[in-house]
Amino acid sequence: MAKSDLIVAVDIGSGKMTAVVAAQNVETNMLEVLAGKSIPCSGIRGGIVCDITETAAAIEALVLSLARDCDEKSFDQLFIGLRGSHLESFASHGTYNISRPDKEISENDMELAKENAKAVAIKNNYEIVNIIEQEYTINKQRGIRNPEGMEASLLEVDVQIVTGATAHLRNLTKAIQRKFHIEGSVYGLIALGMRCYRVTKKKTAPC
Repeated sequence: MAKSDLIVAVDIGSGKMTAVVAAQNVETNMLEVLAGKSIPCSGIRGGIVCDITETAAAIEALVLSLARDCDEKSFDQLFIGLRGSHLESFASHGTYNISRPDKEISENDMELAKENAKAVAIKNNYEIVNIIEQEYTINKQRGIRNPEGMEASLLEVDVQIVTGATAHLRNLTKAIQRKFHIEGSVYGLIALGMRCYRVTKKKTAPC
């Protein structure tokens, strides 16, 4: 399988890192985990970098070990699961008026509503990590999961915004980008919650 077909995710824990390699099934849009591994890392404490050099070395060793398990030379791009007490989340609300004659909601309209939800005050020296849409409202009708293609004059969205301390996020970014490119980042508990939800929906063992 080509390297570009594989997804590599690294979870930044406390004193250790865990990573998995998965392949995406285009037909089912599901991921098949091919390999996984955890290693200790003294450069990480509570999800926060306390030694950039040690953290960078641990990430490189972990990713290269997974690459060998998958018969790959290496991986260039990583998804990162973030943890740490500096991460915070809060609810926000965004609205967007659709003035076009056809009133049909597009993906761009949904993005603009989420952008408006970002227009909130956050702590000094903090930045937004993730915005997770929870539900949409069209013309005051709540409970819409995906409004794309529907018609409305007013589009609203409820989101959960995750923020983190800029200094801690940049230190982790520096450690990772010594060897790899960050494809995306997500608050680790959100990713875990989404996984538990999917497992529950399938009526298999709880997380």
